[in-house]
Amino acid sequence: MFENGSLISKLSPRSNQSPKGTSLCPTRTKALVIDILVNNASIPMQVDTGAAATIVSFRCYKAICADIPLQKLTVPMIAYDGQPISMRGICQVPVSHNGQKFLLSLCVSDHGSSLLGRDWLHAFGLLSATGELLKARLLSVTLDLTPSPSLNSTTAEALNTVLTHHSNVFRDELAYPIPMAVKDTVEQELRRLQAHGIISPVASSRWATSIMHVKKSDSSVKIAGCFNRTVNKAILSNAYPLPLFADITNKLSGGESYSILDMNSAYNQLELDEQSAELCTINTHIGLFRVNRLFYDISSTSAIFQKAMDQLTVPLQGTQSYIDDSCITRATNAIHLQKLV
Repeated sequence: MFENGSLISKLSPRSNQSPKGTSLCPTRTKALVIDILVNNASIPMQVDTGAAATIVSFRCYKAICADIPLQKLTVPMIAYDGQPISMRGICQVPVSHNGQKFLLSLCVSDHGSSLLGRDWLHAFGLLSATGELLKARLLSVTLDLTPSPSLNSTTAEALNTVLTHHSNVFRDELAYPIPMAVKDTVEQELRRLQAHGIISPVASSRWATSIMHVKKSDSSVKIAGCFNRTVNKAILSNAYPLPLFADITNKLSGGESYSILDMNSAYNQLELDEQSAELCTINTHIGLFRVNRLFYDISSTSAIFQKAMDQLTVPLQGTQSYIDDSCITRATNAIHLQKLV
């Protein structure tokens, strides 16, 4: 529920102090690099379970196996973002790992990092049939829900009851791994949001929601939270109604022409109070961020924003808003243009 600019949790109120043992502390995850012996030369290769093939740059190829001729690739190589990768070719190279010897295919690109893909990981026995990486854990985020020893028995029992009853909320919410192809782009967007005051970094939080990214037509990304797994289960939905089609056409009837205004980053125009900002904390690959503005994918977002827009546009003649879109009309074009200005 949203009242006076705040999201109201269905759970019992909590103190402003984070209780011991319930803070979510992200571990800054470094790239997992494995040294592989290729053609008797050791190469540090970054593990990438999202890459179907193992790949090195042409510069690396020239340094370690220039004596092995390249063959033409018969299939195009496509990056995660759908862009083609400029390739030099493919070759068969002798590989050693953990005392075992292999003859494996190595793709060579014009430039880039040395990536250890799924083909070699399978050959080394490091990847399960379901695609899970074995013998290594890429991400470690811990959530200790054990009551503090300093709590008395009554308080500890009450805390255990709350944790058990709301186990779907008090869960180990990991930051989703971000594909390397878009990691820089996602980080740039997070930094942009931070620079505009939409999010703020925090060391710990009693709430944390993973993020997802959506690629936009201009190759940038939109960041949203996976709030269906966390916050949406713990807040009361706002029941403010969206306007019906009949209401919209009735208010806009009689116009000679129409203009539609689409707000940029509309939801981010509304500021959250302190309690709601903590509820909407997001967990990213570069740390925790508290969300200071209304954010995408919170269940009440559309209703909250519609209510705010109605308060602005309902008194205006010939103007109707539907969430972040506003349609404007007047009886004549002259009046229409005058009102727009």
